[in-house]
Amino acid sequence: MSIDKTNTTHYPREVRLVLDRIRQIRMEKGMSLIALAAEAEISKAFLFDIESQKKMPSLMTLHKLSKGLGVPMRVFFEDKES
Repeated sequence: MSIDKTNTTHYPREVRLVLDRIRQIRMEKGMSLIALAAEAEISKAFLFDIESQKKMPSLMTLHKLSKGLGVPMRVFFEDKES
């Protein structure tokens, strides 16, 4: 049985929250996809797929995104809904 990678419902809630936080922080900082992708040295398409929950970033990519956003990695794991 293969997993449909376009269906994000198989990701646990906590994982979806991390991916949502990346987009939320980027928007709060007024950064475009292109700007953050350039700062994090990843492609715009990959960043779009991360924010759309189509691709899962590695820890190294999370590190690059945190540096590009100017925030510590731990903020990605903070649940703002609690």
